[in-house]
Amino acid sequence: MGISFAEAEKWNVPLAFDGIHFTEAGHRAFAEGLYTYLTK
Repeated sequence: MGISFAEAEKWNVPLAFDGIHFTEAGHRAFAEGLYTYLTK
């Protein structure tokens, strides 16, 4: 079907104390991982 998949679990995204939400560094890591994935 031509659907892409990005494995975000490999981007080492730090989570907040609740284990669900990203920390500030986590948002940065996710954005960088997504940018890299989308521009390759």
